[in-house]
Amino acid sequence: MDDSTKETNETREPATGRPADTPPANTQPGTMKQDPVMIFLAYFGIFALIPYLTVKDNDFVRWHAKQGLTYLVASVALFIALIIVSVVLAFIPYLGALLSTLIWLIVPLGLMALWVIALVKAFGGERWKIPLVGDLAEKW
Repeated sequence: MDDSTKETNETREPATGRPADTPPANTQPGTMKQDPVMIFLAYFGIFALIPYLTVKDNDFVRWHAKQGLTYLVASVALFIALIIVSVVLAFIPYLGALLSTLIWLIVPLGLMALWVIALVKAFGGERWKIPLVGDLAEKW
């Protein structure tokens, strides 16, 4: 075995066969080494303004900050709608209270699950769009 064949085999990952230093196609190389705090802040409510306003050179962080801000606004709007629905349901005896309780259990858990998924995907270097919110975030 000559030296060039030996070097090529040592620099490849055994499972994928691609060179070890090549990042996956859907990730941003070096992003997490530079801005893990900014990625976290992008999905931490109003604090998403910090990476959005201060990070100008990292498109990946700004994209997640825009999505995080849009997610915040959509969540607040959804909670306002839930309050209105709960007030209307309060007029229905028994069933209204049951439905209201179910809604207040399911919707916040769903929002939290979306938040965790978006945060994990962002830390993984992916641009995962939150359903509905991601499309709205790209418009501004």
